[in-house]
Amino acid sequence: MEYSPYIPMLPRFSRTLGRTAPRGLPGVWCVVALIGCGASSQRSSAAITSRPDAVVRVAVAPVRSATPAFDPDLAAGCGQTCALRPDRSVWCWSAASRARPALAPHTVMGLTDAEQLACGTNHCCALREEGNVSCWERPRPDAGVPLMLREILGVTGVRQIASGGDRTCVVFRSGVVSCWTLQGARRSSPYSEARPVAGLDDAMRVSVGPAHACAVTTDARVHCWGSNTYGQLGVDGRGVRGRAVVVPGVSDAVEVSGGDRHTCARTREGQVYCWGSNRDGALGVGPFQGGFTPQRLDAYMSAASVSAGARHTCAVLADQSVQCWGDNRAGAVGAILPERAYSPVGLPGVARVARVVAGCGSTCAMQVDGSVLCWGDAGATRATAAARPGEPARVRW
Repeated sequence: MEYSPYIPMLPRFSRTLGRTAPRGLPGVWCVVALIGCGASSQRSSAAITSRPDAVVRVAVAPVRSATPAFDPDLAAGCGQTCALRPDRSVWCWSAASRARPALAPHTVMGLTDAEQLACGTNHCCALREEGNVSCWERPRPDAGVPLMLREILGVTGVRQIASGGDRTCVVFRSGVVSCWTLQGARRSSPYSEARPVAGLDDAMRVSVGPAHACAVTTDARVHCWGSNTYGQLGVDGRGVRGRAVVVPGVSDAVEVSGGDRHTCARTREGQVYCWGSNRDGALGVGPFQGGFTPQRLDAYMSAASVSAGARHTCAVLADQSVQCWGDNRAGAVGAILPERAYSPVGLPGVARVARVVAGCGSTCAMQVDGSVLCWGDAGATRATAAARPGEPARVRW
């Protein structure tokens, strides 16, 4: 992400009311009464005079911005949720499971230059300022909160990052996509070597599910690879595709998001298409079985982003509100809804949202001021003070 470290200088003029301005860098020339300005390399005290047309030279030092510009981020997997806050700190928390208790929000120590986050089932990764990637595993209950950051060797010049299941993929600035997996603690390295995806060299964005992945390419088309057991690749025929294939029927795409058994994409105009399993309503197009063909949601929907979770999906709309649909047994869609929502429904009280992430039985939304609301499984943990699982509540840092 590029940013300018300086506030832009004023336009340079070669002459100021007939007086030649010295050429150079900092410093501003101004005229009292009839004002004109020009840049100068000379730095000195201001010259004060009573003449109405006098030139006043004022020394102006370059002003640096307090912090580089970046966007706060939010990532959710089945194991934990992490937030990149406006102060650039990274906080993570997790819901309780049969094997592990919940973990309250805690900072990821040593990570002060993150620009993007991605979470899978048992690990999370961060794209750092220099274009490299560091990952960490979900902590065990007996290990305490401290986490070990591990840099992924040979992975530099990264534009975007995504995780799902035990796999992480990155889009390099060249457009090539490479992926690696979390192998477990018994190996010499917990992460496998990053390998490129065949058939992709012009990707813009990537999204990863537990058994498949998809990317948006420079021609605004969606390409998917991996398992197609439930039709999540958007092409005919079950089985595994080792090479990326084009999803027919979706054009002008700018975003794609892969869930457990389904995939959704957003177009430049804000339309949302979903395909794959609709057993729990994750496609948002009514109570039917789903399949290999992308289905367009409500034609009146104008989405700013979309996120496919395990068995539910959420979108931020153009008015910064949130709509969700799909499996609601854990309250991931909303507190007052039935167990399954087969079409998009709004969440009262959830407004001014910049980003939403759908996880496994939970949903979290980051508002424009950097605060985070969660509902579902995450809302029932110590991260929030929710009265019931489907009720949105603010994360307590």
